[in-house]
Amino acid sequence: MEKSSSVKFIMMKYLPVFVLFMFLSCSDDDSTSENLKIYEGSVSLSSQEEVNAFGEQNYDVITEVLSINDNNNSTPVTNLGPLNSISKVQTLYVQKTSELENLVGLDGLTTAENGGIVITENQKLTSLEGLENLSTIDNIVLIDNPSLQTISSLSNINATVERLIIRNTNLENLEGLNNLTRTTHDLAIEKNNQLKNLDGLTNLIEIERCSILDNPVLADYCGLEALISDGQVNSGYSVSGNEYNPSLEELKDGDCN
Repeated sequence: MEKSSSVKFIMMKYLPVFVLFMFLSCSDDDSTSENLKIYEGSVSLSSQEEVNAFGEQNYDVITEVLSINDNNNSTPVTNLGPLNSISKVQTLYVQKTSELENLVGLDGLTTAENGGIVITENQKLTSLEGLENLSTIDNIVLIDNPSLQTISSLSNINATVERLIIRNTNLENLEGLNNLTRTTHDLAIEKNNQLKNLDGLTNLIEIERCSILDNPVLADYCGLEALISDGQVNSGYSVSGNEYNPSLEELKDGDCN
């Protein structure tokens, strides 16, 4: 399935996010593993019928990728309820759905490790409701979800992720990322037309590279206060195309809005 040019650009820019990783270890406890129903490999579900049929098998773990997409299928995915037994995947892709409004049904998911969540090109997705129990995750990639208004359901994620990429959403703030303290690779906040502040990043104290670009009403960076006063930006800080574009020196001087 061919991706749009904008997503191709992001995939090239942040290529490591989209590389498939090694198999997950099912469990360190053999007795626990024996009690889990494990699907070895990747699963792609491209219609509501396929979601329903796979859900009937009640798998607990998918060792590689769970991909949900319909790409304008005649029976688009609208309900992820049948997938509520899944607790662990390597990577969750939700992409090019035409009718999906939330992720309710993935409430059992706690772990997306050695991969993460990649949610792209979902025209009607308004929230990440359904991911409230997700805690262990390596990457968060949210690209071209123009109706996405809230990511508050991510409030249980762990303290460190590799990458946080949020591009072309309808978010006004980043509430839901309050437990995030570090990104070991990229922090990219780009082309979010309604984003007004960075208040959800109040506990962030270390990032490798920072890119905050083309958010036309973003004027309040005070959510980065802990990062600027006590933390560190290791290798790059790029800010432009926003309503306010402070330098690191200006932020250190307290000029955050």
